[in-house]
Amino acid sequence: MTLIVHLTFECLWITIRQKWLPRKISRVALACVYLPPSILHEDVDCFHDYFQSCYDILTAESCDTAFIIAGDFNPTCNGFTPRNLNVHCSFKAVINEATRNTSILDLIFTNVDQFYDAPQIIAPLSSADQSMVIWTSKIQQLQKTSVKKVTVRPIKPSALESFHGFLASYNWTDVTCASSADDKLINEFFPAKTIRFHSNDNFFMTSKINKMIHAKNCAHKQGKIDRYRFLRNRVKHEIRMAKEKYYKDNISGNHNKDSAKRWEKINKLTGRDKANNFSLTDPESQSIMNDKDTANYINSFFVGLTKDFPVVQDKLLMNNETEWLPTESRESVAKRLKELKTNKSTGLNDLNVKILKTFADFFAILLADIFNESFNSKCFPAIWKDFLVSPIPKVIPCSGVDELRPIALSSVLSKL
Repeated sequence: MTLIVHLTFECLWITIRQKWLPRKISRVALACVYLPPSILHEDVDCFHDYFQSCYDILTAESCDTAFIIAGDFNPTCNGFTPRNLNVHCSFKAVINEATRNTSILDLIFTNVDQFYDAPQIIAPLSSADQSMVIWTSKIQQLQKTSVKKVTVRPIKPSALESFHGFLASYNWTDVTCASSADDKLINEFFPAKTIRFHSNDNFFMTSKINKMIHAKNCAHKQGKIDRYRFLRNRVKHEIRMAKEKYYKDNISGNHNKDSAKRWEKINKLTGRDKANNFSLTDPESQSIMNDKDTANYINSFFVGLTKDFPVVQDKLLMNNETEWLPTESRESVAKRLKELKTNKSTGLNDLNVKILKTFADFFAILLADIFNESFNSKCFPAIWKDFLVSPIPKVIPCSGVDELRPIALSSVLSKL
């Protein structure tokens, strides 16, 4: 337990780290405040600065701290403005009823109001002139965490060397004469791997740390104390290294790059990001749609936007049949492959961009033939016409489908 006492202001801080807390909260910071009605406006400004510095110190120690600030602020008498705490510290004032006659003198600020019911104002105690406030926590129901599965292809240096030797000795004539594509070779050298993510995982959590935590728990259940202590220390070390890597890649490394993305990461870490809980209401039953019905409704809306568009012809119509079309060489295709950015997402059926870029000279042999054949036949490959469309909110929070922007993820090869 840590105490923070100010010599000028009547403000007492207490930080408590309980054994059982919600996963997103590491500790609780409580503050009891009293601001006299006769305090000067200059002292009120100093109190705002002091409170902001306390908030910065506590969040620097632990970014997922739960704050509860309660006390007699007398805002109608001394000019205290709750908006400063709401804006700078992302707090919410939960008392909206008068606590003395018709004035709100007692206030409660917090960033975890979702865990508590609305405050109740009851009669004063004995001969006191201010009402009492009862603020009770909600009964938390255990909710099953959602699991998201992501398929990735780990690219190991040994696999790259083996794949390079295979491509160097492969007969490309068999591929150019094939009637369909086969991804068995890619799965042989770069097998797909499914990673599970939980909705309440911390930002630094990786599959390696998850496996080590599972092994540590198993060792504890089996009574292998030495093994348990070894894995416990390894987990602490991996978490510390993962945090440092996340900070280096996302925070410190973006000082001179993109400040918007940097602050987006900072706001997400400190809990200041604006959550967009998007939900739609059924026009007939006026009930909230489930995820499946919401996805179908959004798809129908996006399809309806293009109903008046002309139908795209299968073949390219040209005014002059003798009009010249370009011929791509293998060197030009290889050059474009080497210019691809490895941090860009691939399409639905594309290889990893790093593989395409590393072995550009080999893949250019096939892609040059595909491009030239497409020009000669005046047909665009059908597999490159598939897009993965994601609805991105134009504003946050988003309240309707008309505030969604369709963003299409197309094939990387189709952009060459």
